[in-house]
Amino acid sequence: MMRLLFLLTFLLISTFSGLQAQRLSRVTYGLDIGTGFTSDAFTPTINYYQNLTFGNLRFLGIGWTGRFGGNVINGNPVLKTLGNPGEQDQISLKRIITYDAAFGLTVNFDFEHIEFGANVDLVNLSFGKNSKVLYKIADLQQATDSVKKLHNTLVSAAPQSASLLPIATKKSNGHSEAYVRLWINQEFGVKLGYQLMNVVYNTKEPLSNNQKRFVDQYGMPFLALSFHIQN
Repeated sequence: MMRLLFLLTFLLISTFSGLQAQRLSRVTYGLDIGTGFTSDAFTPTINYYQNLTFGNLRFLGIGWTGRFGGNVINGNPVLKTLGNPGEQDQISLKRIITYDAAFGLTVNFDFEHIEFGANVDLVNLSFGKNSKVLYKIADLQQATDSVKKLHNTLVSAAPQSASLLPIATKKSNGHSEAYVRLWINQEFGVKLGYQLMNVVYNTKEPLSNNQKRFVDQYGMPFLALSFHIQN
């Protein structure tokens, strides 16, 4: 579903790039302050956005976002290698705390007091400390002797620092969301949405099958306060 949204977004941009004869009718600036949340995770975020609308399609806005936030995941999260479910090695740690800065794309449908839209990260920079994580090998028989000794031991891992197009693959850190904004007045509103978050850790050294990347994806509701900066 999110991959389809990503492709549709770029299709829209390609379509409107040729509409230079149309007059740009409005530039909308805004700020969202809120968080995604589940019982074990939350993602406090400040999101700045700018949407452009075109003369003949005033309800449709295409623009960009700049997002700064943190990700906190409790409850002994487990990250796994990509592959067949029964053959995925895994790492686990007590808690994940990361911070990120991202540049993304937004598509917005504005019907005066209500908006529908989606945001996707295009570039994501993540920061977090190195952690000692518990490593488990799914298939010990296929592992080399040097790697077998690491089974059920602590190894060093850290968040993946730079990611591109996380919506297109689970191999990259980043966020994507679908949302609705309800405007109480011209300056203030409430944003409700659903967010997908990719979390990626890389180990310091290659492990079984030369794997270094461990991932998981979290889906959660999102709630924020929205502010119009300029109309």
